[in-house]
Amino acid sequence: MAKRSYKKAFLDLGFTSIADGGSVKPQCVLCYEVLSNESLKENKLKRHLQSKHADYVNKEREFFQRRESALKKSRFEPAPNPALLAAKQATLASYQVALRIAKTMKPHTIGDTRL
Repeated sequence: MAKRSYKKAFLDLGFTSIADGGSVKPQCVLCYEVLSNESLKENKLKRHLQSKHADYVNKEREFFQRRESALKKSRFEPAPNPALLAAKQATLASYQVALRIAKTMKPHTIGDTRL
């Protein structure tokens, strides 16, 4: 099954793209609904706009661009948790120490005296 691709002209219909599981899907900038990749056809996107957002059918591209930028700003993830970052760094350091001990081909107890 061939994957469809997003076209910039779809923004005129109120849709932007979102990557989901390795495929590109259309996302409505008005209701934030994510449609399937099969819906990346102009007639299906137009039908969504006309049936669910009839008031916005004749809006200009700039309106949808503003809505798209607001949507993309809301997609950003919050700042990472510092405790989670410290735990990841500690795990990485532990793996690096274990690798160095394994490369010496000595018993793992050497880590207590070597470091």
